[in-house]
This record gives sequence, C-alpha cells and structure tokens, in this order.
Amino acid sequence: MTNRLFCTLTFLALYLSVAQGLFKSEKCVYTLYVKTGTFLTIGTNAKIGVTLTNAKGKSVRVPDLRKWGIMEHGHSYFQRGNLDVFSSRAPCVAFPLCQLNLTVSGGTLLNSWYCEYVDVTSTDPHKNCSKTIFDVKQWLVAGHLSASVDKCNRKVHSPRNGTPVAGNGVLREGGSAASESQ
Repeated sequence: MTNRLFCTLTFLALYLSVAQGLFKSEKCVYTLYVKTGTFLTIGTNAKIGVTLTNAKGKSVRVPDLRKWGIMEHGHSYFQRGNLDVFSSRAPCVAFPLCQLNLTVSGGTLLNSWYCEYVDVTSTDPHKNCSKTIFDVKQWLVAGHLSASVDKCNRKVHSPRNGTPVAGNGVLREGGSAASESQ
C-alpha cells in the first residue's frame, strides 16, 4: 500500500511539474493583415520585419514577416494593392498590443514601400483574443527604413464592436484614425 501511494504521489508531482512547464512555454497565435498602398512603383522585395509591443514593454519580434506568410505558393508579398496575410505562433505577451515597429532591410535602393495599415489579431489558448489596427500610412524607402505607430501612452478608443484602433494621428469618434495631416 505504501509503495502504491508513493508511486501515485511521484506520478502526480511529475505530472504537475511537467504541466506547469508546458503552460509557461505556451505560445500565442498572431495573425497580421498587411495592406500595401496602391500608388504606382510601390512594393518591395526587401525583408520586412515587425515588432509588436504591449504597454508594459514586452514584445514579439518577427525579423522576416515573409516566413509567416500564408498566401498561396508563389505569391509576391508587399506589392501594390496587396492585402497580405501572415500567421504563426510566438511567445505570448499580455494583450492588448499597442505599439508596432516596421523595418525594411535588404532589397534594392529603388524599392519603395507604402504601408497603409497592419491589422493584428492575437490569441492565447486560455484567454480571449485581442485585435488592434495600426494605421501606418508611411513610406519605407532608402534613408527611412522604419515606421512606428505607438499608442501605448494614449488612451485607445474602443468602438462598440470592441476593436481598438491605433494610428499615427488623432482618434476620431467611431474608431477611425485620422492622420496628423488632416
């Protein structure tokens, strides 16, 4: 009887330690919709990286977004008018995400890329999902190889559907972001 109790307790302790380790290493699913502008001579073959950060400064970095691409085989990402979709698992950071940093590296000097917006959905196996729309509206060209949208220090308006909208400029009622030039 003592041997059986010992085995049961050992098994239970082992199970709990393994289960605790599994929960710590769980990953969230991040899905990004990236909209490229429609201007002529737009688009890039350069490597696009993204860093997503929450209000506490915890972040998820994707050095090459193409590696997360889920479009059909042979699809040309980041080209004129595209709405490209990317998804993968990465370490969880607390929701909501409130800062986006895009970077361009490689490619040719003639490449220019205009990003309209990045729509990010993140889900944790044990929590609700979070969605943030980053209204980028910036060119990424030689000499200006990054764009950042930081809404961490500002109050984010949540429209009735619960989707926070983040952008470069002032938030207008109804959840749409106005650029600073408006």
